[in-house]
Amino acid sequence: MFADNGYKTYNLHPKYTAQLEFLRNLEHDFDGSIDFWTDPNILGRSVDIMIPPHLQSSLEDLFRQHGIDYSIGLEDVQDAIEKAPSTAAVFDYNKYNTFDNIVTWMTDFASANSDIVTEFNVGVTFEGRNIKGIKIGENQGSSKKAVYYEGGIHAREWISPATVINIARSLVDDYRTGNADVKEMLETFDYYIVPVLNADGYAHTYANGGDRLWRKNRNSDVPGRCTGVDLNRNWPYQWEAANGVSDNSCGITYRGPTSGSELEIQAITNFLVDEQREWVGFIDFHAYSQLVLSPWSYSKVASLPADSDVMVDAGTKAATALKAVYNTEYTVGPSARTLYAASGCSEDWGYAVLGAQYSYVVELRPTGDPPGFLLPEDEIEPSGIETYELVKSFGLTYLGR
Repeated sequence: MFADNGYKTYNLHPKYTAQLEFLRNLEHDFDGSIDFWTDPNILGRSVDIMIPPHLQSSLEDLFRQHGIDYSIGLEDVQDAIEKAPSTAAVFDYNKYNTFDNIVTWMTDFASANSDIVTEFNVGVTFEGRNIKGIKIGENQGSSKKAVYYEGGIHAREWISPATVINIARSLVDDYRTGNADVKEMLETFDYYIVPVLNADGYAHTYANGGDRLWRKNRNSDVPGRCTGVDLNRNWPYQWEAANGVSDNSCGITYRGPTSGSELEIQAITNFLVDEQREWVGFIDFHAYSQLVLSPWSYSKVASLPADSDVMVDAGTKAATALKAVYNTEYTVGPSARTLYAASGCSEDWGYAVLGAQYSYVVELRPTGDPPGFLLPEDEIEPSGIETYELVKSFGLTYLGR
């Protein structure tokens, strides 16, 4: 976990562009020393930062010097982690589950629903874990169009795999109960679902001596003194743009030594391309901030994709369907222009390389810190329920409805 108790999270409230610019420079200057949970890119949006004890006083002085209002989010992050409920001993849809329990669930789920669910293997991670997924669809085959959904590319974002798993369950449950829309979706499309792409990193967040707030993979062969690559800066499309990334192996957004260098990214990109399907939908589920983000991510100034308006319209319709459940508000728009420019990201690859007309990153609950990445387990069920409505809305869009 942490070397010291006493790590805090700070909620900063920049009001001016110059303050945002200062925070961006701070992110660069302290790369690997402080952890931006949300990025400094939008005026009026809180910027959440985790700061170690030895930097807190000096950074508080800097915030005051630059006129940036701040408050404390978590007074002691390690204490908050230790007070969180322990994970389920056996698989539970409404608990956070270990990687091994998720793998077992996929096998059991496919076996129990073998008429419409099959299990598949994507590839092997740096530490030798198999990246597994399930495919949901009626009369599965290469003649059908396909959809790809993934979770857990960033290890600490536990609500992502939990929500993706509940989406898979809901698709099957609605099919069984005769939901006409879902039946048509599964007749028309095969849904490929990978709950945890970053298997090593996710397992590390659960391990004794691990780190609950680990983000990257566990590649220890990278140049430099630190472990891990940010897998959502390593996709082989516009990696060279080098926006919103770090070239410091200790940085949480370290993009890796080369484009597509990481085994996990090689595995999923090769798998999806080799399937030779007509891909219509691609969603990479993250946390947190409640956003639906379409390409481009790699640049704020590049011309938007030809399908940008279509994607934003579909995302807005899906966010409206989600909001109707619990009044949870999501912001929708092109990623770099809505949030920040970041190259080597999944939604850009899904659109430009895989050819999915509807390609997104979806940032799940909550809006900010606290609780940030430490979302309580009682949020799993509502997250799954509301996000399933988003998924169904996208399904209707794929159907042309």
